[in-house]
Amino acid sequence: MANGLVTGLRKAGVSRLVWVSIASLLPDASGVAPVDTNSFPAEYRPFSLAHRTALETFEASGLRWTAVSPAGDFAPDRSPTGGYALTEVGDLTTRITHADHARALVDLAERSGVRGAHLGVVPRSPGAAGSVAGRVGHR
Repeated sequence: MANGLVTGLRKAGVSRLVWVSIASLLPDASGVAPVDTNSFPAEYRPFSLAHRTALETFEASGLRWTAVSPAGDFAPDRSPTGGYALTEVGDLTTRITHADHARALVDLAERSGVRGAHLGVVPRSPGAAGSVAGRVGHR
């Protein structure tokens, strides 16, 4: 599927791709992605590995790409905070609302200088200073 997307984007003259990925590929604080641990649930491994294959396809494609995932999971029952922070480290215990994740996704698509990176989105900490999208930090 990723190869077809790359082919279609090239034919359409599109060189930039921002896509939603999966948290299980983000390395944790020890530097290991959850999908690479023995404790990762076997039933989720094929889905995560398919995302990894897509990520590797985009890396090799020459496209300017950014992968954006929740650093942990979605929080469908919480209210949006109106902000977010970007991280390169995953934490499967964190939760982000769909609205806050969408804001990060759109910001990265519209204004980001971040390319060739897989970023996690976490809720903005209360009182955190804002920053521009395009670097790991808060918005």
